[in-house]
Parts: sequence; C-alpha cells; structure tokens
Amino acid sequence: MTSVIAGELSNYFTGAVYCNVIEACMSIADVGRAAEWSVAAQAWADSMPSSSPYPGICRINRAMIATLRGEWPEAEAQAVRAAEELSFSPSLHALALYEMGDVRRRLGDLAGAEEAFEHAHALGMEPQPGLALLRLAQG
Repeated sequence: MTSVIAGELSNYFTGAVYCNVIEACMSIADVGRAAEWSVAAQAWADSMPSSSPYPGICRINRAMIATLRGEWPEAEAQAVRAAEELSFSPSLHALALYEMGDVRRRLGDLAGAEEAFEHAHALGMEPQPGLALLRLAQG
C-alpha cells in the first residue's frame, strides 16, 4: 500500500492492490479497515477515465461493506450504480446485480431481489446463497 499511496504503480496495479487489500481485510472480518481502504480506493477510482472498470468495482466493495454495517439503502445505491457502470462486463455486471439482489432481499423488496438474482444468473453467475435465502423469505 505504500507504493499505491505514493503513486508509484500503474493504474492496473494500483486497482489490483486496492482490491486485494480490501479483500484481505474482509477475509479477517476487519470491516472498519476495509471501509477505510474502500473510501481511499473510491477516491482514486473516481479519477479514472469513464472507460475504466475500477469505479464500478470499488462500488461493489462499498456495497458489500455497507451491507455488513447494516447500511442497506447506501448498499443498494452503490450496487445499482456499480451495475450501471459495469454493464460492459458480464461477469462484473453479474457481481453487482448479485449484491443488489442481496441488499434488496434484506430490505424486503423480494420482487426486486428476485429480478436482480435472475439477471445475475442469466449473465453466468450462480446466485447462491442469496437466491436460497430469498426463497426462504418467500416461504
């Protein structure tokens, strides 16, 4: 991260390092630190050209973190925007849609969750465990 903060890496490696550090923080349940790095990553990503996938990828991370913090309206807003920004990449778009579905399920928008999970599945993503939890909520 020292090289990232110092601006010594190319955009590709800067984004990869941010994503890996956030993932590492999440894997040890350090949500606070993941959130801090996510804010820094989003600030960096927002300076990228509109053709870059990084703003959308960073928004997926922010949606996941907001979900873990119970900030569901914020999580949904981040996931929706990520899906819009990543529509050019089926796999990334599907990941954003999955996150959108999971948040909508938690908010009680079961129809919206089902739509998001189905769209993610149509793009090749296995929408589990979110879809199973949705089915449970549907009775």
